[in-house]
Amino acid sequence: MLSSYTTTLPSDVMLDTGILYIGNSIFAAQDGGIKFDPGKTFRQIAFDGQRSRIRGLDRTVMFAPKITGNVLELSPTTIPSLEPGAQSVSLPGSPTGFTTGYEPKSAGTLFLENDYISTPRCIWQRGDGTYVQVRFYDGALVTKWDLAGTDKQEVKIAIELEAVLDMTVSGRKVSDPPFVIEFFATSP
Repeated sequence: MLSSYTTTLPSDVMLDTGILYIGNSIFAAQDGGIKFDPGKTFRQIAFDGQRSRIRGLDRTVMFAPKITGNVLELSPTTIPSLEPGAQSVSLPGSPTGFTTGYEPKSAGTLFLENDYISTPRCIWQRGDGTYVQVRFYDGALVTKWDLAGTDKQEVKIAIELEAVLDMTVSGRKVSDPPFVIEFFATSP
């Protein structure tokens, strides 16, 4: 009889919810864990008369890796990450006590280098005490976020970060994957 039961604890199991970092700083307090999706799109070379998938004719045609999760903090330091290119503004007619406002970048305006999030990464601890990390090489862009409140609970901010490639990096090709999975003996 076949079984996946083992008498020892597995060491490759990833534990807990993971932590989202931007560079070397934790992005914000999180709720419900972090999800990574490599976002690979496959295509098979098709031909007349094909009736099933054929081995050796598959290829990856697109990478759209995403990190998604819920954060609990909305502050003047997190808004520029959530709204790339947002500008701090003082608007006429603002209510009394207003201290800081952010206005999103105008539609049709290209993003600048500093509008992208630098070195986002997610870290999970493994069962043997080591760590695994998913890191976006050239940064990311928050492509979606929303606020959802529930009575007598914290507001959750659902975020979606999508990896980007920096074509100014020497040797970078448009077909390169924009992420790497790394294993560490100690917390990176």
